[in-house]
Amino acid sequence: MATLPSFSGKIPKTGPAPGFFVPARFVEFLLLNPRAETLTGATKVWEELARAIGLVLIIEGILPFLYPRRWRALVQQLASVDNRSLRTAGLVSMLVGTALLMLIGGTPSA
Repeated sequence: MATLPSFSGKIPKTGPAPGFFVPARFVEFLLLNPRAETLTGATKVWEELARAIGLVLIIEGILPFLYPRRWRALVQQLASVDNRSLRTAGLVSMLVGTALLMLIGGTPSA
């Protein structure tokens, strides 16, 4: 396995102006070295966020992968639902997710 470059604990900065942050470079770091021992608290939060987004993408992809016809029919039905109902469902989803995170601690693992 190739040796990964060491990371000083500072967020990599590149670009035309000092301090200009390129997210792709940071994501590349997380993918190449997700378990670096020198990760700062902010970096751990970004790592957890990347994991959470990855998990959401996996879960969101299950239905279209397993049941494409049913998923298409569901999307067509959702197109006919009024905005108020969709917003209410979105709000309830956000509140349940927030409550779940608060219940389990909501902080990145060490």
